[in-house]
Amino acid sequence: HPESLTFSADSRRLAIGTNRSEVRVVEVPSGRELFSKADPEETGFIVGVAFSPDGATIAAVGGTGKVRLLDAATGTPIRAFGENMSRALVFAPDGKRIWSGSEDGTITLWNISDGSAVRTLAGHTGYLTSLLLRANGRTLLTSRRTRTLKLWDTPTGAPLPPPIPFAPNPWPH
Repeated sequence: HPESLTFSADSRRLAIGTNRSEVRVVEVPSGRELFSKADPEETGFIVGVAFSPDGATIAAVGGTGKVRLLDAATGTPIRAFGENMSRALVFAPDGKRIWSGSEDGTITLWNISDGSAVRTLAGHTGYLTSLLLRANGRTLLTSRRTRTLKLWDTPTGAPLPPPIPFAPNPWPH
């Protein structure tokens, strides 16, 4: 079943990370599956998926915590990198770099051409669950399981005060 979802920038494709270490891509709105690829090196759920801005690449992360890049047309693996237990992903607007949020609360900016770490931000404690980047790429929003949202200035790597508290859901389940 689906664990993570993302649309391509043109909203014509949906990438789905599953609980079987698969990345599936379907056409929208027809629902026709374009491909489904399971990664034999991956374990568990695909907890994060992201399309590159040009729609040519999909990044996925699962149980190993490595960022895995796939060709978005075929699902062919391109490369894998990172050992920081990544859990959330978002591409930079230029499509040449990607941010990942990890279990230890760090956020890393990776160069996708060679998998090198460009910058690592620290300031959260605990598991990061989501990353969101403004369209201009200058502000990153991160969230963690302990209900804290934090803004970052991406050119400098500095946190933007103050952290944004996020209260528990007031509606009963």
